[in-house]
Amino acid sequence: MFLATQASKAWYLDRANYDGVTVLHLACMRGLEKLTKSLLSLGANANVQLLEHRKTPLHLAVEKGRTNIVDAILNSNVSAADLNLRDADDLTALGLALASGEQHIADALLKSTYRSALEGSKAANDFSGFFSRRRRL
Repeated sequence: MFLATQASKAWYLDRANYDGVTVLHLACMRGLEKLTKSLLSLGANANVQLLEHRKTPLHLAVEKGRTNIVDAILNSNVSAADLNLRDADDLTALGLALASGEQHIADALLKSTYRSALEGSKAANDFSGFFSRRRRL
């Protein structure tokens, strides 16, 4: 596969056509789960927005009702999707899911948002290192 041989050239993954469409956008629109996961693991940017409509690959997956692709993007360890990005209609991926009636996708997005917030608050409130180093007076 061409992309696998070009892994050292990660910038190639985010090359876009004149509309701002990347390979990741196309994979997400067409429901190509294996390709989507490969692109994300190689470092493709999940936050690239189309020029005119400002949709990210996540927006396109939500719009097409591709739950497997949404899950692949949300579970990517390499390329984290910004769930706060808005398209030209001022909708986040969650807003688009709700507007489209994709309740199962909206649930997945909410769980991911909650999980991220919870992990962030745990890191912010982790005083274990502070209390384990007691000073001697």
